[in-house]
Amino acid sequence: MKKSRKPTESIWSPRSQKSMLHQLELEAKLGKCREQIAFSEKKIAQEKETAASQTAVTTDGGSHNVRLAMNRTLAGIEERKRELAAFREREKSLQAQIRALALSSAEAANRASLQGELAALVMKRFGIDAAIDAVVEKLRAAAQQRAELSAEIVRLAGRLEFAATADFDEARFAAILNSLPEDVAARSHDWVNWFFGQESARELHTVGAMRLIIAETLASAGVFRLGETAMLTRPQIANLPPDESAKRIPTPQEMEEAVAPVKPAPMGDLEVQGFPTRALTA
Repeated sequence: MKKSRKPTESIWSPRSQKSMLHQLELEAKLGKCREQIAFSEKKIAQEKETAASQTAVTTDGGSHNVRLAMNRTLAGIEERKRELAAFREREKSLQAQIRALALSSAEAANRASLQGELAALVMKRFGIDAAIDAVVEKLRAAAQQRAELSAEIVRLAGRLEFAATADFDEARFAAILNSLPEDVAARSHDWVNWFFGQESARELHTVGAMRLIIAETLASAGVFRLGETAMLTRPQIANLPPDESAKRIPTPQEMEEAVAPVKPAPMGDLEVQGFPTRALTA
């Protein structure tokens, strides 16, 4: 059965899946960098308190060992400050890389133009699919008619007591009939609807995992963050990972109660150049 298909007026995906995944990667690094910044700031504040106490002791005539400890504390503060400056520079770099992923007006216009060309090609191919469907249906009808005639030939030959080994050439086209696909245009119509993001039976789904990645289409990059909503078909929802569909978005209070003390990441993971690669310690 043929189905008509009109060109869509949908707004296509503003970003590619490749670009969105790269942004998620950069955002993860940015989050880790900010954890290091918070840790460094906390340690600097603690070491400044220690230095103040040591300064008070030395002012009152403290021992030589106290003076040495104070000097080590002050030197540690300066090292922490250099590390903090490096982390802040990395933070700026990551933020700049994320901003650079946003398309300029010219880039967005060019992407929209290419998407329009792609949509036109999809529609042109759909027209060919419809023509193929008509040919297939005609061939199927002819093959079915031949099979029915072959069955009648065999029946009448039996009444004439033909030998069981007689050849009536009835099976030669059976393979063709069995190999012909059904509903060629209907399946193409469903694919075009999916590719254009126009399925009629879609449901609102709230992402319950850190991120959800599904097949990219012309309408969507297929990348969603925790808490974002996506319009998905029931088959798509059914094929989600088990933990994704079962997870619930925590309330703000639950999220606050679940916050654990920040653990610093190793310096090596942040690729800071020009500074010691030792791990920050409490």
